[in-house]
Amino acid sequence: MGSPKVGLINRSMERAEQLINILKDKGFSQLPEIITEEQVDSFFDSSQKLLVVNATSLGLSPADPAPVSLPKTRKNIFVYDMIYNPPQTSLLEDAKSLGLPHANGLGMLVGQAAKSLEIWSGANVPISSMEGAAMKLFPNSIS
Repeated sequence: MGSPKVGLINRSMERAEQLINILKDKGFSQLPEIITEEQVDSFFDSSQKLLVVNATSLGLSPADPAPVSLPKTRKNIFVYDMIYNPPQTSLLEDAKSLGLPHANGLGMLVGQAAKSLEIWSGANVPISSMEGAAMKLFPNSIS
């Protein structure tokens, strides 16, 4: 969608290649480049904004390590971890310690739930009500 560069880090090179082939088959014009964790700093120019998204299961257990090391010298990074429980993962703790803006996946969960209920019921679902309920269940969330 107009991003100058898109990089993909995956624990398995084979699965990364499979994802790129799926995107290619679906007609995506801009495909991500497979990069290793060591290439992150050199892949992105330091002036470019960087969005780091964790779409893995790493973080579901509080003992899990962060799936990627965040560059310590850059401040133009937003970190998004799709995991919402626990509300603070190692990746989000790293982002916080570096002073980087970050969020967990609770907002996505709430948005998906509201849309699902809307489709199922045919009624307009106020997302604010669902957000309030989610925050009661996960009071320490940062979403």
